Amino acid sequence: MSDQFELHMRRADPSVSPEELTRWAELADLLVKEVKQVGIGTLVRIAHPGLPSDEKAENAFIASVRKKELSFKLRGNENVAAILAGFALVEIILSKKLEGLAAALAVRALRFSKSLPTFTELDEVANTRILETERAARARLEISRITSKDFANTAKTIEAGTADPAILRTAIEQLQKSTAMQVDVNERLATQLRIRDEELDLLWWAVGGSSFLQHRAFSSVPTLERPLLCAYELSARVAILPEPLSSDGLLRRALGAADADTSTRVGDVVTATPVEWLRKAFAPTGDGFTAVLPIHSLVNGMTGPVNATSVRDAELSTTLLEIARQALFELVALRALKGS
Repeated sequence: MSDQFELHMRRADPSVSPEELTRWAELADLLVKEVKQVGIGTLVRIAHPGLPSDEKAENAFIASVRKKELSFKLRGNENVAAILAGFALVEIILSKKLEGLAAALAVRALRFSKSLPTFTELDEVANTRILETERAARARLEISRITSKDFANTAKTIEAGTADPAILRTAIEQLQKSTAMQVDVNERLATQLRIRDEELDLLWWAVGGSSFLQHRAFSSVPTLERPLLCAYELSARVAILPEPLSSDGLLRRALGAADADTSTRVGDVVTATPVEWLRKAFAPTGDGFTAVLPIHSLVNGMTGPVNATSVRDAELSTTLLEIARQALFELVALRALKGS
């Protein structure tokens, strides 16, 4: 059980006993191990009772819980399934795996649905994971740990060790350590090159002001078509997950400073976007992950079953920049889930 998990549990229920805490930790650990069977989308949906229910998925979730024959109850909260899913998500998000980032991004994306209840602890963990990942991914490279002097000293030791096996072993160990450090530096340099390529690509995309999909200036694209188009094109240029902190400024420039803060219904933006391209860009996934993403749910609701949450999201009025930002969040979340 991680210290962070215990901290969040005690915030939810200060009177939780050590025995109960251990049971909850075992249960969360069980669900984390079985996440591929349960599915992150299912956990996110169950953790937010306002989302459309999926009886088959929920039954699979409860079956996973019962494998351990654990009795579970959190005082003062009747929705046990939501609490279980929420704390399993906390454990997943706190992990270093890419699926943890995908879960965090999905939780963040759900904040767009104003009608859903807000889970402060889960939101806090998700936002922290996203911010820390962004900072770590784009951190400037520090290569002061290895210098040419290290290799020179190793070479001298090898030369001196030709007549002494003990010295030679020490030299080989030094060489192995230096080689491992160099491999690490090479990997970091490769990441830095990707970051620089990403920055240049994003900057030229924003400065050029043209859509590579529609082959025309964004200013000539109908206003309501721009948010989802800009979000999709920007997401395609993100090389390091999650999106860069500069994404808001890039989207604002592509949308047009005069239009970015224009308020409109989310449903109007979705229906104004060419449907053929829209269905391809925001296609559903077989694991149900897109069902918890508001923009994806709206797009897929155009040809499938419409749920109450999607209807409320369609009626929501917000700025074009907010809509574009939301679409970007969702597209990046999908990329994280797919491991790209």
